[in-house]
Amino acid sequence: MKINKAIIIALGLVVICGVGVSYSLVKDDKAEYLTKDQAKNIILEKVPDGKILEFSYDNENNSPKYESEIVKDTMKYQVDVDAETGKIINFEQEVLKDQNNVKTSDKLISEDKAMDIMINKVPKATVQKFNLDKDGKNDEYEGVLTKADTKYEITVDAKTGDIKEFSHEQIKVKDTKAAKDNQYGDIEIND
Repeated sequence: MKINKAIIIALGLVVICGVGVSYSLVKDDKAEYLTKDQAKNIILEKVPDGKILEFSYDNENNSPKYESEIVKDTMKYQVDVDAETGKIINFEQEVLKDQNNVKTSDKLISEDKAMDIMINKVPKATVQKFNLDKDGKNDEYEGVLTKADTKYEITVDAKTGDIKEFSHEQIKVKDTKAAKDNQYGDIEIND
């Protein structure tokens, strides 16, 4: 009788441990990442009243993080936030030489609107890269999207919302697990 109780207790412990290990493995596979708004809030807590000039998501080497460039007064800051923990993993600052280089983005369509325009052009595509390019007279959103075995490059006028360029090419699909691990792609947003 004592042997039966010991066996039952041992089996119960094995089952409980197995469930615990399984849960931890599943939980790690589906790690929750900060949203871009949560990351921006953390960044602006570090640099209160700063203006975010550049903001991007990077999952290089399976180390998800948000990267940003902020300007406040005569200082420029680079702040990187771990997308899993919310901790600041990089903080750099430098004195700005010329205040005239700081541009405001008045009367531009929102990044969400530009992304919607791109996704409406290629329904059910995954955004791999997205950024606001302010290097010329015409500000524009640039995006790289993928769907099945096709890569799309789309440029949207940041003021009018018109699609300025659209191209696509067939690509080789690598490991699908690797593609799922990089579900957020490289998104760069320059406000």
